[in-house]
Amino acid sequence: MSGNTDRKLYTFDSARRKDFEMLKIPLGIYQYVNGRSNVLLISDGLCELVGRERSDLMSGLNESMFRNVHPDDAPRIAQIGERFACHESPDYDVIYHVRVKDGSWHIFHTIGNWQVMEDGTQLAFLYYTDMSQSTDQIKKLSEGFEDQMKSRVYRDELTGLPNLNYFYEFAQEFCAASRQNREEPVLVQFCLGQLNDYNALYGFKEGDRLLQNTADILQEIFDGTLIARSRGKHFFVICGRDHVEEKVRRASERIREAALGGCLQLQVGLCGFDKTDDLSVVLDHSTAPLRSIGTNTQKVSAWYDGTLEEKARERSYVLDNFGRALKNRWIRVFYQAQVRSDSGKICGYEALARWQDPKLGLLSPGIFIPVLEEYHRIRELDRYMLEEVCHQMQQFRKQGCRVVPVSVNFCAEDLEQEGSLPAFLKVLEKYGCTPKDIVIEITERESVGSGGLFKENMKRFRDAGFQVWVDDFGSGYSALNVLQSYSFDLIKLDRPFVRDLDENGGANRKIIEGIVRVAKALGIHTLAEGVETKEQAAFLAGAGCEMMQGFLFHKPEPFDDAASLPPADAMEDVQHS
Repeated sequence: MSGNTDRKLYTFDSARRKDFEMLKIPLGIYQYVNGRSNVLLISDGLCELVGRERSDLMSGLNESMFRNVHPDDAPRIAQIGERFACHESPDYDVIYHVRVKDGSWHIFHTIGNWQVMEDGTQLAFLYYTDMSQSTDQIKKLSEGFEDQMKSRVYRDELTGLPNLNYFYEFAQEFCAASRQNREEPVLVQFCLGQLNDYNALYGFKEGDRLLQNTADILQEIFDGTLIARSRGKHFFVICGRDHVEEKVRRASERIREAALGGCLQLQVGLCGFDKTDDLSVVLDHSTAPLRSIGTNTQKVSAWYDGTLEEKARERSYVLDNFGRALKNRWIRVFYQAQVRSDSGKICGYEALARWQDPKLGLLSPGIFIPVLEEYHRIRELDRYMLEEVCHQMQQFRKQGCRVVPVSVNFCAEDLEQEGSLPAFLKVLEKYGCTPKDIVIEITERESVGSGGLFKENMKRFRDAGFQVWVDDFGSGYSALNVLQSYSFDLIKLDRPFVRDLDENGGANRKIIEGIVRVAKALGIHTLAEGVETKEQAAFLAGAGCEMMQGFLFHKPEPFDDAASLPPADAMEDVQHS
């Protein structure tokens, strides 16, 4: 959840804090400051509910509100929390899965509202119920409103469909009915991808209309089956295997037609009950194919298989251990040299994150980076990398080594925050570095669609002396829009351009030459990534590309000591204007 209603954290006096903490009602009190939630207080009842000590629970919640929330539920909770924090919704009401201390998943129901304190500070009071334990707890929180609460517990208010609580209770009966009809039951998960973007473009009212239309379409095509919505962008169906793919195709076409502008990214995951009847497991398995589809608009549905389960385990491991990886410095900085095309001398480095895990060994960035991006934890990695690079620069200088600029990858969110520049400068000052030492790299896809504050902050960073580069240039559909919308110091050509120079009759050669010409006309420098052969290097130099990076020159490696650095005569100082 995010929000920004107050600038300073509210402080309870000791007597009042003690009164709240002694409550047997599971209660958490939160405040939203500068775009993030802060837990101020939790009751004894909440500690008992989740089986954790107060200090451990508060520390975990402050680090991540989603640490123990099931990954399938996190995006939905984030959306509901966003609307609540921005006061678009007066109440907070959500049902989701939480992992308790014994490792099992429980269904939690959380309701809450805003309370205004005596000094005008607005605090969120959230009340928790473990629906997996006893319905008596629900009655305690809904005394006098039993009928209304019953509707909320078992039915989705927006679409009228059963919700996940109902789904869990009656799924086994529908599976048994399918088998009696000599049909193998299948779980189908429909995910309306990028629903947040759809809401931002057309408004929440249109988003709600699309969800309601989706419910109607599924009920029509999957008539007589169990259909539920998880109060987010996910719908679940239990039906027989016969003709299921044809039904999925028809439903998908109808749902896309119902979406305004045709911009909806629909994903459908299918999983049978042939290996297990554990609904939680099958739900998890039906989610794995969604990730395999990703943003591939040519593919709508996919079946679960064992390889997807392995990827799901990897994702869970990343989310569960990322905090420990930062704390224990399992994530190390590797550096890949950048060289001048005309001299071959090193003029800079790119800092790359490598996770050396004590249990799994070296984790590929292709595994952990997408997970951190999806769950909005990539900024933590960015801040860690900046700190590590500046610290190592300080060590190199102490040993009398020459230091050239190091480019560090940042997400757009880093430049969309108030106070980003002072925060960066504070880290640099701590280690005796200057803006000339650090280059800020933002990918093209991160740049596209970023707001006005991103553009303002980028100018502030450049005015302060930072270079700002755009990475993976040409990888998306809006490369030229990026150039006309923002002022960058350098563009890094996407590596497929270099790798496939001679594909399609040498089209990439002409594209590279054209990009370099346009960049020069705009006063923007160029660097090509992924250079692996002398032929590629010769062409790029001839095309006017000023800098190169790739295995032909240097592989990424850790600089554990000064001996790892090249001799001074192999380096040159370069500061682009």
